[in-house]
Amino acid sequence: MGIASAAAVFYHLGFSVWFDEADSWGLSTQPLRMVIGRYFLGTEVNMVLYYVVLRPWLWITGVLGVASTEIVLRLPSALFGVATAVVVYLLARRLFGRIGGLVAGGVYLTNFLQIIMAQMARAYTLQLLLLTIAWCALLARLQEGTRRRWWWVVLVVSSALAVYAQLFSTLVLASMVAGILVMAAIPGPWAALVRANTKALLLSAGAILLLIIPIGVMRCCMADPSGSRRPTSPMCAPSSICSPGTANGTNGSSW
Repeated sequence: MGIASAAAVFYHLGFSVWFDEADSWGLSTQPLRMVIGRYFLGTEVNMVLYYVVLRPWLWITGVLGVASTEIVLRLPSALFGVATAVVVYLLARRLFGRIGGLVAGGVYLTNFLQIIMAQMARAYTLQLLLLTIAWCALLARLQEGTRRRWWWVVLVVSSALAVYAQLFSTLVLASMVAGILVMAAIPGPWAALVRANTKALLLSAGAILLLIIPIGVMRCCMADPSGSRRPTSPMCAPSSICSPGTANGTNGSSW
């Protein structure tokens, strides 16, 4: 599944970047103090986790002398997309067996939208990977009872990180809560599992809420009262479009 996903995602990965991808590159190659001052403590806190991942990646490739081409810029997103296909397979295999896992993985793999998202230097595939891991951890923990309590830790951490990767993850987490309530309301084995783990579910929900409060407060308190979007930072696109290091005088990002 991973090999098939990689073949689909990495095919023709080096096409020209578009504006939002150039924004990702520009933000990740600016001096760290400027990033903190103008973005994370400014009017835009979305995708903060993605920038935390992309920045050291571009710095490492720059130190190694690898130019920030389109492929290099998109590689983390592509890898997240491949990993998501594997997690989808594992999740469906747990629920429906090996054949069900292959079918689910194949349906995901052939979804044109996910291939597009995996070929963008944005946080979409990181968000999807973390949310898929959260669902997998939730169902695994309910099925395995008290044998592996660390699934709760995986659930809490992946859910919270998903919000830091993309604020709209809160909507998916809300759907997760709704799904749990539906499972509890419909008589059957899942209802019994949910009721047996009610305390752990409530504690996990509380832990997730505590972890995402900081970014929620930042988003609410630091938003532009006029509702307008922050001004775009000065930047240039990767090296295939402009000379390497134009933004900061180096081939990679500067810490």
